[in-house]
Amino acid sequence: MPPTSSLDTRGRVVRRPFFALIGGVGGLLVTLVIGTTQQIADRGDLFIDYVFYRDLGARFFNDGSYYLPHQLAGPHEVRLMVDVIYPPSALLLFVPASIVPALLWWAVPVGTVAYALYRWRPARWAVVVILALLCWPRAHAAFLFGNTDMWAMAGIAAGLLWGWPATLLTLKPIFAPFALVGIRHRSWWAAALGMVVFGLATLPMWLQYITVVTNVRAGADYSLGSLPLLAVPVVAWLGRHEEPR
Repeated sequence: MPPTSSLDTRGRVVRRPFFALIGGVGGLLVTLVIGTTQQIADRGDLFIDYVFYRDLGARFFNDGSYYLPHQLAGPHEVRLMVDVIYPPSALLLFVPASIVPALLWWAVPVGTVAYALYRWRPARWAVVVILALLCWPRAHAAFLFGNTDMWAMAGIAAGLLWGWPATLLTLKPIFAPFALVGIRHRSWWAAALGMVVFGLATLPMWLQYITVVTNVRAGADYSLGSLPLLAVPVVAWLGRHEEPR
């Protein structure tokens, strides 16, 4: 059996490349975030997505309107920050956002993912991959815009921990397959039943949603840019040191 000092030396040799890689990728991420923040601020677009969702929730809360008349009238080009291309289930986020303090829009998803990372203690290779994923422009920009991708990421993390929050992934059809990450938990089935009841209660709006997505002209690959951010909790879970306690 090798002496303890020899094992410690080998451990340091193995860890050094990872520490250097983490430092390098982390430094790149910080540089990109600073640059992206400056660009978005110069355009006056900081938190613009959050403001849109908040106002949308307030409008629905006040008069019950959601989709706009021109969205139901016929084919049209999608207008960002004007047209509503979310299903009715997204109102479960938008209406509360119009009532609670703005800080919670970021604090809840970021805190959820931070707690998941604390529970899983991902391996060094997973930390490198996570930092690289966050370097993707749409990934870190989601926090600067206040985009719902943050909540989708948190839904995956919380779904892997507790099951039922994964049903939040129904807020975008392309995210729906990720909702299955919590299917092993009985709480997921209860939440899924609740979503079905909500869907039946808002059935006329779902019929309108079908019309909206049929009429809209937008690139089918637009939401694919969100996948790197959604992969963050998945990588952390795959690289966990032990099952969550």
